Amino acid sequence: EPHTPPRWSSPYHHRLSWQVWIQTTAAMEPLASLEGPAELMLPPFVRELIRRVLRGDADIVHLLSPTARRALRRRADGAPIDGGRDRPATGDWGFDGPRAIRAQLWEYHFSSPTALLRRGEWWRREPLTAPVVYALPKQEPHRTRDTAGGGR
Repeated sequence: EPHTPPRWSSPYHHRLSWQVWIQTTAAMEPLASLEGPAELMLPPFVRELIRRVLRGDADIVHLLSPTARRALRRRADGAPIDGGRDRPATGDWGFDGPRAIRAQLWEYHFSSPTALLRRGEWWRREPLTAPVVYALPKQEPHRTRDTAGGGR
C-alpha cells in the first residue's frame, strides 16, 4: 500500500511475508524489463500457500496477520460470531477459507519527498502483472477443521 511506511523486522528471514516476497521476486525478476502487465506466474510455494488458505487450513491461517485470522475465523461449533463480543475459549475457533484470493504483483519505488509530505505516500507503484483470482474448484469443500485439530 502506498501509505504504509517501510517496516523493520528482525530476524526477517523467518517471516512468511519475507518468504513469499523472496520466492516471488526471484521468479518474477524478468518481468521488470517488460512493457505493460505480464502474466502472473507464481512459484509452487506461493500457489500451495494460496490453496491452503482457500481451504481454511488452520496451520497456514495462523501464519497470517491477526487481521486476516479474524476475517477467516468461525466458531468450531458452527455458531455465528456475535460482532467480536462472543469469545469462546482458546481452541474453540476454526477457520473458513475465503471464497477467492486476488493476486497481483507490483513494482515499488520510494515516492518523492513531496508526495510523502503532502499526501503521506511512502511508495509509488506500477503493476507488473494483471490481477488473477484464485478459487477452489467446486468439488473441493472448505476445510472445517478447528484450530486444535490434528491431521490434514
